[in-house]
Amino acid sequence: MAGHPTVGTAWGLASRGQLPKGEATLRLGVGDTKITIEGKAGNPSFIWMSHRPAQFGERRNDPDRIATSLGIDSADVRGDLPIEALSTGNPFLFVPLSSVDALKRCVSGRSALQTLFEGAPRMLPVYPFVCEGSPVRSVRARMFAPHTDGIAEDPATGSAAAPLGAYLRAHGVIGSTGRTRLRVVQGIEMGRRSEITVEVLDSTGDNGPSIRIGGRCTIVGEGQMRL
Repeated sequence: MAGHPTVGTAWGLASRGQLPKGEATLRLGVGDTKITIEGKAGNPSFIWMSHRPAQFGERRNDPDRIATSLGIDSADVRGDLPIEALSTGNPFLFVPLSSVDALKRCVSGRSALQTLFEGAPRMLPVYPFVCEGSPVRSVRARMFAPHTDGIAEDPATGSAAAPLGAYLRAHGVIGSTGRTRLRVVQGIEMGRRSEITVEVLDSTGDNGPSIRIGGRCTIVGEGQMRL
């Protein structure tokens, strides 16, 4: 399962008239996934991807070790929010930082991040982030996975943006009720800025809030495969 590639796939299909405006279902490895297409037939304006309820995992109580693995100071890691693993299909370790400057100074090092998970049940991609504004309506983020998937840094990570919304709701950063939308900005340090909209909405069930992510896409290349 992936977030932004799923949105991009739906955008590409909708742009070619192969998905109609409204709701559609894409069959992913995590199961059937609802897509909502806004705009006109053959000319989408926005794509939403629904996520399954977030699953909360282990918390880390070693901010000094985590800061060292990212090449920053321990004071750069916020002490009022947990360092915690979450997943809506793919798990990530969420690391709240105190400033954009700290986020910029983070380094993606394979060996350092491998060492961070020594003795842990599994290694997770690391997702440092910074909340901006009051109330928070925007988040700056980066995603490092050289130790898990050979990805030094990802310019957009929809499968992390969704559980981030659940994290922020659970810890009172974006309010505990109602519908909240926030913007996740990523990829700036790579020169590949992306924006993902996250919507968190109260659910009537016991699985926590419903979450979906969305955005707009640009087709930068096309090709044909002949078999």
